Amino acid sequence: MCGIAGVIDPTLDAPRLRSILSSMVETLSHRGPDSSGLRVQAGMGIGMRRLAVIDLVTGDQPLSDESGRIWVVQNGEVYNFRELRRDLESRGHRFTTSSDTEVLVHGWNQWGEALPDHLNGMFAFAVWDEADRRLFLARDHMGVKPLYWARCQEAFLFGSESKALLASNLIDRRIDRVAWGQYLVFEHVPAPRSIWQGVQKLEAGSWLSFHDSVVSGPRRYWRLGFEPDRSGSYRDRCGELGEALRKAVRMELMSDVDVGVLLSGGVDSSAVALFTAGASTQPSTFTLGFDDPSFDESYWAREVAAHLGATHHQASFAPGDLAGVADEMLPLMDEPSADSSLLATYALCRFAAEHVKVVLGGDGGDELWAGYPTYLAHRLGRLYRRLPSWLRRRLVEPAVARLPTSLDNLSFDFRAKRFITGFDHPPELQHHLWIGGWSPQRIRSAVEPDLARQLSDEVLLDPILRLMPHAREMEPMDRLLYLDSELYLQGVLTKTDRASMACSLEVRVPLLNRHVVEVARRVPFEWKLRGTRSKAILRDTVGPRLPHHVGSRPKKGFNFPVSKMLRGPQRRRLDELVTGPEGFRRGALDTVVDEHLSGRADHRKLLWPLVVLQAWTDGWLSPTSPRRREP
Repeated sequence: MCGIAGVIDPTLDAPRLRSILSSMVETLSHRGPDSSGLRVQAGMGIGMRRLAVIDLVTGDQPLSDESGRIWVVQNGEVYNFRELRRDLESRGHRFTTSSDTEVLVHGWNQWGEALPDHLNGMFAFAVWDEADRRLFLARDHMGVKPLYWARCQEAFLFGSESKALLASNLIDRRIDRVAWGQYLVFEHVPAPRSIWQGVQKLEAGSWLSFHDSVVSGPRRYWRLGFEPDRSGSYRDRCGELGEALRKAVRMELMSDVDVGVLLSGGVDSSAVALFTAGASTQPSTFTLGFDDPSFDESYWAREVAAHLGATHHQASFAPGDLAGVADEMLPLMDEPSADSSLLATYALCRFAAEHVKVVLGGDGGDELWAGYPTYLAHRLGRLYRRLPSWLRRRLVEPAVARLPTSLDNLSFDFRAKRFITGFDHPPELQHHLWIGGWSPQRIRSAVEPDLARQLSDEVLLDPILRLMPHAREMEPMDRLLYLDSELYLQGVLTKTDRASMACSLEVRVPLLNRHVVEVARRVPFEWKLRGTRSKAILRDTVGPRLPHHVGSRPKKGFNFPVSKMLRGPQRRRLDELVTGPEGFRRGALDTVVDEHLSGRADHRKLLWPLVVLQAWTDGWLSPTSPRRREP
């Protein structure tokens, strides 16, 4: 695992480029504390910071081919590199290291732009062809590893995090107001935008190139498509899924350092732990416990670990500790993310990093196997729509509004109040109004008039609207899985990447391995959500080999008790919102804050994104912020 960065600018000499690139790479030191490397010449520079996991001795980057013409830097891992290496050696390529990155060097010589199609892994890499003076960037199929890029006058820049681009001092530090609004809707900034004007994210499954001052792309080389195959039996498909999981975990256990498992006790992480135990002796598992029983899953995690014979490690956090985690993690984010599980993930990764350098996690299970309660809500919604509109408006909706507010995790009143929201919208938009933060209408009513005029429904919901043509031929519920994989999952993966890399810990996600994704896209939706049972086929595949609760316990989610924090240890953050963040009308938030503090409503989905945004603004835009110092 690494952090990578680069600058192409024909107007800069080698010493100036080295200075700029060194500053960029240094911002990524947390991603790779073990070593660093630069390749610099007039007009060009690429570099990296390395977290040494595979080939600890000869695996430093940048890596080149025999001729010194092709140079590569990579963030991530190529899991099928041994298979690719054998293929490339049979074609006459000669390897000098045991690194997975070297297959990218020779793979580029062999396949060119088709190289990403041959890879199974989590990666973002850059290839520099010195003879052609061409740069090629690519990102993995599901978007596990991040990559930012920008074109600024004569310069082209890229980096694993946007902070690397900012450190070049070639980028104006200005907020993209459309991205700002989309962040409030989706709780992260969806690709291809970033929070910074002029800086873009390379989308999952995409590549681009830069040659002769021209950007070609970005182009999608792969896109997830759900194509259900109803041939064969349910039992046969369970067997196919089990084999895919076994193969994925074995591939992702490849490492020259110890590998652990992040274990919550839910079906996703338990499935990963199960196949890890089958491939290794006494794996190490890590979990986080909470004082609040509505959030705590540590009992279930201990049961799974004991069942599998794992060496289990648990960290417990009290409310005061949670506030400290927020104070520690929020300033580290170079782009705002309002996923409250960011804090829990950071706390868990910080704990796991005391013991291991690499862990396997369960991200991706909900999006591929219909794990979120919203999928069931859509089924219930069909019945709800059959009620006369007068009955919904006069009886059901007022009754739901009067439900007493609970701050527990996924409480009934919270789910019920989200459920009755957005029924005037198509299912795809309704789905994201359920899981997202602010609605477009609410944003416009709260922000300054000039900004409100820029943030139309079409602008704020563009991340959904531009994906819909690709989902048109899919079955209705598969469309929702596709949108979640392209949108919500990207926020989840960004959260995991930032939280883990802040601790110099590599997190791998076997449920997003290409072997598993290939099975998931062909499994009919009715085998994923059977009646009211979410992730049914995944539960039935792994459940018989795990404690009973894994197959039967409802989803809890890995979150922090944000609602309670904002009424207690983190109340000062709400006090800071009284004047409203930049862009909001003064007093626009008074009622929302008052209702939450008094307990009359749970406004976590409105307030937490603003708390994160305010912390991010203080850290990255304040004139006194240390992040504004010249490199």
